[in-house]
Amino acid sequence: RKRNQIILDLYEGMKLAADTLEKQGVRISLRAYDTERNITRIKNILSTDELKSTDLIVGPYFQEENDLIQEFSQAQKINVFNPLSGNSDITGVNPFAFLFQPSYETLGRKSAEFLASYKLKKKNCMVFYGTTRRDSLMAANFIQTANAKGLTIVSALKIPKESVGKIIPTLATATEYDEFKYPKQFTLKKDSLGSIYVASDDALIYAKVLSSVEQRGDSILVLGAEDWIEQPVVGLEKFQTLPVVLAAPNAIIQGNKHYAAFFKKFLKEHGRAPDLYARIGYEFMLFAGTQLKKHGVYFQEEMSKQTFIPGFLTSGFNFQLSRDNQLVPFISLKDGKVGLVDKR
Repeated sequence: RKRNQIILDLYEGMKLAADTLEKQGVRISLRAYDTERNITRIKNILSTDELKSTDLIVGPYFQEENDLIQEFSQAQKINVFNPLSGNSDITGVNPFAFLFQPSYETLGRKSAEFLASYKLKKKNCMVFYGTTRRDSLMAANFIQTANAKGLTIVSALKIPKESVGKIIPTLATATEYDEFKYPKQFTLKKDSLGSIYVASDDALIYAKVLSSVEQRGDSILVLGAEDWIEQPVVGLEKFQTLPVVLAAPNAIIQGNKHYAAFFKKFLKEHGRAPDLYARIGYEFMLFAGTQLKKHGVYFQEEMSKQTFIPGFLTSGFNFQLSRDNQLVPFISLKDGKVGLVDKR
């Protein structure tokens, strides 16, 4: 694996999609530029006639490159899509800039809407989040929407790395035991919470929360993110035996025929299964190519009018009056399969 393997995998997925599109009569001229993470190099690339006449820019992938590319996009009136990030700062005030993923704000808001509508035994909720800006934005937007939707936020705990050890005592300090010395009651009473929202992909945080819920053995629903199942920290069986739901914009729902064809094609081409980034690259390129064919270079005009655009590998998209994807599917695992619980 190379240092920039994520970008290579994304690009390999895009190339396969471009090949698929060509067979459907959509010819994409796909060009890759190595910025070398060098400002002078980026300026040289942006000065070329080739780039000034392009229909769509994909990227950038590093924050230090963003300002230059956004300025270029706005000046030249060229759409730019970031396929990986949920950071709305990337798009800024540029009307030609979009996030293919839901923004952190959208993820927090939609997560609260989901929990507010879900059949929980209690409308009480605890929130755990880390120290990153991503976590803080998700947590803040979740709390604001949850309060408006009738959820009661019992507490919201910011967890720095040195305080991770406090999660289990907070959730699973036993006060009573049965005859076999198993905990049967806790400081935080059994079934006093309906849900826990973990606004973080930090394995130190979510692993402790899941361990606590397992110890409690009550009906708390844990709401997290699809990144959790991409990391080998918590065994997949935990996501099936515990009441866990994940916000999952990139999830492949079981039985997707497009994914079966993509998987077979990628395996034949590269001798390995496609990872998350190859899947995102493939899905993004099919989405962009289809929109370009249907609606032309400024496809956002039509995109903004639609509440739902079907996906190929994923559940779909919603860019209505927005520059990030507003559609967030929620999934659970059962019998080793991904199932769609809801989408918002």
